[in-house]
Amino acid sequence: MPLTEGFSMFLPRGRTYNPANNEGWEAEGLKPDAEVPHEKALDTALTMARKR
Repeated sequence: MPLTEGFSMFLPRGRTYNPANNEGWEAEGLKPDAEVPHEKALDTALTMARKR
């Protein structure tokens, strides 16, 4: 939505939530499928993706 020259505004019109409990995950995050040290995160993600 344009406001004035050089400025605009975005208003979200939706909400993310878990349909199982109707609660959002803002400020909580999501539980990872595999908890690994950050050094192994990419390798683990690639390995898991190849298995699907």
